[in-house]
Amino acid sequence: ATSDPPRRACSRRTRRTMADEGPKDFGELPPIPGIDFSLGNTLGAGASRRRETEYLDYDIKTRGALENVFSYCGTAYLLGVLGGGAVGFVEGVRNSPSSRFRILMNSILNNCGKRGSRAGNAFGCVALFYSSFLSLYDGYNVDVALGAPEWVNPVLAGMSTGLIYKSTAGPRAAILASALGGGFIGLSTAAEEMSSSVLGYRVGRLFG
Repeated sequence: ATSDPPRRACSRRTRRTMADEGPKDFGELPPIPGIDFSLGNTLGAGASRRRETEYLDYDIKTRGALENVFSYCGTAYLLGVLGGGAVGFVEGVRNSPSSRFRILMNSILNNCGKRGSRAGNAFGCVALFYSSFLSLYDGYNVDVALGAPEWVNPVLAGMSTGLIYKSTAGPRAAILASALGGGFIGLSTAAEEMSSSVLGYRVGRLFG
């Protein structure tokens, strides 16, 4: 208890000494190359940095081109492999020459691999065409240039995909595939609009 007053007196003396000395002047420090200790220059540099604000490019309308390619191609290839594999499984069981387990499994694996790979490659190619056309139309703002709503770009991409995918099968098949592609995307867009009205909030574009 007897040592408390000296400590308090020492503390008050220290604060009094610091108050008498006043604020430190950093300008008196020896110069160091590349470092400026002046407060004004520091504040000025900070203000100039605040004035030079940089903004990131952000497109709220759709995803990027590479995102569309990876998303659509991966999803389409996976769905094609699964769907083709299911068809191949049924064909393998139906066309197996024997009911023995080893022969049956061999027939199932052969048909699953054949059907799954073909369907996966076909779906992946369609997704690649679609994502490329969609990125092209979105990049040039075709819907804005035509004065049409934003669902025009996905529909045009679907029509272009069908036209290119079946272009080697003749003009009639290409036109039919184009109509089917545009119609499929149009129906999906209508389903999204109905879902948005039912749920009460905006549902993002499924194919865009």
